[in-house]
Amino acid sequence: MARYTALCAGLFLLGAIFTLQGMAFPVLMLYPLPVAWFWTAGNRGQALGLAGCAVLAALAGTASLEVGLLYGLIAGAGAVLALAALRYRRFGVCVAALTGYFSALFFAGMAWTWPALLRSTEIFLVARMQDIRDAAADGSVALAESSTRTLEVMQALVDNLVYVHFGIVFAFLLLMSTVAVVAYQRGTPRVRTVLEDRFSAMRPPEWLVWIVILAACGWFWDREWSQPWVRALSWNAAVGLGAVYWLNGLSIAVHSLNVLQVHWLWFLVMGLVSFQAYPLLCIVGLFDTWWSLRDRMARVAAARQSPDGGRPDDN
Repeated sequence: MARYTALCAGLFLLGAIFTLQGMAFPVLMLYPLPVAWFWTAGNRGQALGLAGCAVLAALAGTASLEVGLLYGLIAGAGAVLALAALRYRRFGVCVAALTGYFSALFFAGMAWTWPALLRSTEIFLVARMQDIRDAAADGSVALAESSTRTLEVMQALVDNLVYVHFGIVFAFLLLMSTVAVVAYQRGTPRVRTVLEDRFSAMRPPEWLVWIVILAACGWFWDREWSQPWVRALSWNAAVGLGAVYWLNGLSIAVHSLNVLQVHWLWFLVMGLVSFQAYPLLCIVGLFDTWWSLRDRMARVAAARQSPDGGRPDDN
């Protein structure tokens, strides 16, 4: 009981500090995981107590009931994760459940405050662009050239923010949810045995490729007839689906390194280049729908480990 009390006090203090500093995003990871661990262990009362700490931290930091409700709902994501893990025992299902929950929560808030949110995001991006210009003016030629490319990307983002904002938020929530499930799986000994697979086995459903086709059709439609609502749907969908298939490509890469039993440094290299290799991993993740690349890599690894090295018999 003393440990639980100390945990509640620590989470309350951290949550209040993050809130006072205007750092709301760390709360996404701060409360859901402990709630999920306690809920999985059957201690639902203690899990609800941790959610209560989130509400109190928000009230202490902002004195706002709306923010307190939001923090409570964010902490409740831990219960969603635990329920998905206990019922389905699949890594990918847990990621989908957590991403869906967070997306519904954040998209509702974005729709409610859309004009102000869009304006504040534009102001933030413009301010960061000015910071980059100031740094480039005092830096080297190479820094100036790199800054020019960065500024071009950021300006395109500002110009088209209305068409990609939801997709970017979804991609961020998907990535955070995946990290959360990885951390959840590495929790207490009881939690480690709940899920029957790992990140390397996570694979999007095959029917999702039809959403890709619809998004591509929307892109061609908007290109020919310039419909803003079609552009918003197709571009946001493309950004979100890109994140889905990038994660699938990354999981295929991790699976391949696992079955080939390579040195752990290769995993570090993969993590470092995963964002630079974003387009390649997206393509790999998409074409896995038809090629079943994990099965192919398993056959390659089995052939390498066979006594004849996978060569056909001469007899």
